[in-house]
Amino acid sequence: MYLGAYRATTVSPWQTCAAGPDPPPGRITCTTLGNYIHNARLDYVVRDVTTNVTNTVSTHLINTRNGFGGGFFGDYTDITPDTNGTFHAFWTDSNNRQTVVWFYGFEFVPTPINQEDVVGAVPSGSGQTTIGTIALTALSGSPATSVTIGSSTGTGLSYSATLSGNTISVGMSADKGATVGNHQAALRVLSGSTEIAYAVIYTLIK
Repeated sequence: MYLGAYRATTVSPWQTCAAGPDPPPGRITCTTLGNYIHNARLDYVVRDVTTNVTNTVSTHLINTRNGFGGGFFGDYTDITPDTNGTFHAFWTDSNNRQTVVWFYGFEFVPTPINQEDVVGAVPSGSGQTTIGTIALTALSGSPATSVTIGSSTGTGLSYSATLSGNTISVGMSADKGATVGNHQAALRVLSGSTEIAYAVIYTLIK
């Protein structure tokens, strides 16, 4: 039996936003900076309650104030063991960094932000293949006509992406010899030759 949870072990300063636009653009921009506060950053840990062994499965401290403002974090967590007794954890993380041009229909000067993602560890040597889907919603402008996905960092893991209507299917294929650690690639959504959306696809081999 396994238990997965966030654990706050590190406190660091965080500068608040005193004034800014309403969300969604207010999630990533601020017009007047505020005071510094104490801010807890998290690990995601999994405990085997039968052996009392605890493993930290996140690779970097997670800042809940990136995008979420310190709230609404951790809703997307899960854990399941397989028949071999290996656990597969799934949690919300905020360490992926990307440059935003369009954000919920608002256009920005290219702005680097920490993007919130859900993360699941793939056991090293397991040789897994998975497929997930992303639903597109066009708030304005031209619809998506194609998607591209770049090469993955690391070795032994590749991604694929196809577009059908307003649904993107993203595939991940990890060889049994895939390198341990972080793997990621850029997913770009195009309308004609113009990029209209961007995301980072991430896999942790652990």
